[in-house]
Amino acid sequence: MQNRQLVSMGALLLAPDLEVIASTYPKKVRRLGLHSALADKLQSESCKLIEDFEMETPRTKDVVSLLKALDTDGKALIVLGDNDPNIYLSTRNIPGVNSCIWDLLNVYQVLWHDNLVLTESAIQKLERKFTQM
Repeated sequence: MQNRQLVSMGALLLAPDLEVIASTYPKKVRRLGLHSALADKLQSESCKLIEDFEMETPRTKDVVSLLKALDTDGKALIVLGDNDPNIYLSTRNIPGVNSCIWDLLNVYQVLWHDNLVLTESAIQKLERKFTQM
């Protein structure tokens, strides 16, 4: 770390460099971490697989009934194969329930949620992604 100029009363004149603080991981390491997190969820049986579904209008009650039918307790993440704004609008109202597209899925989301709900198209796309490793 570089020497910083001190102002009277001990304050720093220059803030720390953000480039030093923030670090990024290589793409292969991020992909391997996501693969490991998904494998852990599958082994712990907290991952549910469902058929693709669409909603004509955003209705929170439909998503709540789906999650009750799947017997998901706690936080749940719905991973979609394609972007569906109605599902996003339906899930944002429920505390602890989120939705995302398969290519925006990250390790933090997988580990933070107690349950994963994956659609068929999302599974197929994730399999293609991980077979290219």
